[in-house]
Amino acid sequence: KTCAFESAMQTAISEELNIERAKVLIAVGRAMAETGKPDDARMTLNMALEEARQSKISFAVDAKILDLAPVYAMIGDVDRAIELADSVQSPNGRDAILSKSAEMVARQGDVVGSRKISEAIENKRRAIWVSLKAMKLLVHMGNKQGLVEFADSILPAVLDIDRPGDKLLAMVRLSMAYKASGLDEKAAMLQAQTHETRDSFSSYFLQARIAAAQLEFAAVSGDDSTKRLALSEALAAEKRIRSSMDKRSVIDEMGPALAFAGHSDLAANYVKFYTEIREKSNYIKTLAQVSGTGDNSVLVAITQDVLEETKQMENGYEADEVRMNLLHAARMMGNLTLARDIALVMQDDDNAAKALALLIPLL
Repeated sequence: KTCAFESAMQTAISEELNIERAKVLIAVGRAMAETGKPDDARMTLNMALEEARQSKISFAVDAKILDLAPVYAMIGDVDRAIELADSVQSPNGRDAILSKSAEMVARQGDVVGSRKISEAIENKRRAIWVSLKAMKLLVHMGNKQGLVEFADSILPAVLDIDRPGDKLLAMVRLSMAYKASGLDEKAAMLQAQTHETRDSFSSYFLQARIAAAQLEFAAVSGDDSTKRLALSEALAAEKRIRSSMDKRSVIDEMGPALAFAGHSDLAANYVKFYTEIREKSNYIKTLAQVSGTGDNSVLVAITQDVLEETKQMENGYEADEVRMNLLHAARMMGNLTLARDIALVMQDDDNAAKALALLIPLL
């Protein structure tokens, strides 16, 4: 690990452009955070921020803050992450940084940090969905301490959603947090309200999304009959969707739900609906996030297939971006061999150094 850190840092130093040095330093800082070196990570992130700001290109600096802030949050510097988000002039850009940061700390199992960041999001409609996603990730992580208070804090906002379909979907997702926390009555109350109205929606798009959320709820509750019903409803509704754009939007949600419920094989089959290779790699990364480090043979196979496809891409830098998504997927699967194979075919020097840094936690 020491050699890998030194090699990545040496590459960062040798980069000519500030923004490229910042990119590698962020990856090194993240690796330090993931290997229990918060102080070293903080120092490295500070260096990355300084390099990014020296570029004097505002949109480039904002792009690096989008990568930096979540790592600060990961090491417990939640206030620093929010402060960096506040330095971005665009309200949408600010909320995007906070959304990514809330998701990052949720993956670390930090309920308090995730809630604090979610509450700082200015667009309150967006804050609801970010909070619900964070809670879902916390359930996936098995961290329930403080989850009830988090759920209670957004319950009034969920019940106040004006669009019936969105409200129904949010209630199903919120019920999962209560069920995971052992508040069966509260979960049942929300579930009862959803059952009263769900059959009134004729949109297959909405039916599929609600059934996918219901499948995750069933996976948490351990109710096999509900799980089978939700799976059947989700698959049936998805098949009836005609719009390719709507179908992919549904699959973005259905795939992770299937993987979480133990149907990684079904989730993997949906990769064929993505025509763009970048979309395929994003989808695989999302599946890996919920599948964990168990038997991922199906996911490994489709990751290898997409990695092979990158060899046909003419733009080496764009190919590296796809490979980086695949590398993140391999990391989340805990597959060092696959991650190493991906890192070895990086074409750009700074991307190769970033890949090396991201490999370190697996060593």
